[in-house]
Amino acid sequence: MKKFFMLIITVMITVSMLLNTAGCKSDENEKWPDPTGTYKLKIDAEKAPDDQKALAQTMTGMVDMTIVLTEDGKVRADVALSVMGQSSSRSTEGTWTQEKNKILITGTEQTDSGLPIKTDGEFEIREEKLFFAAQMGSGESSGETDYIYFEK
Repeated sequence: MKKFFMLIITVMITVSMLLNTAGCKSDENEKWPDPTGTYKLKIDAEKAPDDQKALAQTMTGMVDMTIVLTEDGKVRADVALSVMGQSSSRSTEGTWTQEKNKILITGTEQTDSGLPIKTDGEFEIREEKLFFAAQMGSGESSGETDYIYFEK
């Protein structure tokens, strides 16, 4: 009877451990959002820190940017600037990878002089939006850049 009682306790402990392990969430098994698609630049000047509101409001009418992430790991960024009646546009192509909710973009842009410049960036994907994974400015009032993001 004592052996039977010990066997029951052992089985209960084993089942309890299995249930606890099954309830734990593993990063490896967690599904991260699929970032593929076309994103347009959005600037919410009202959410900008006070020392950046004026710049954010100015940028709203001047900058038009689109990022396209394709399933094969390619990225294309198109930027159009319009300032005082003058406009220019530029395109960058490169690659992207995903690490959990981080999107890492690597690209090379050809300048007018023919010299290539690196256009690397890191984004965080939240609610089908791409946010810069960096802070703008310096000092205590720099704030997060969540007021500048790309939306599908």
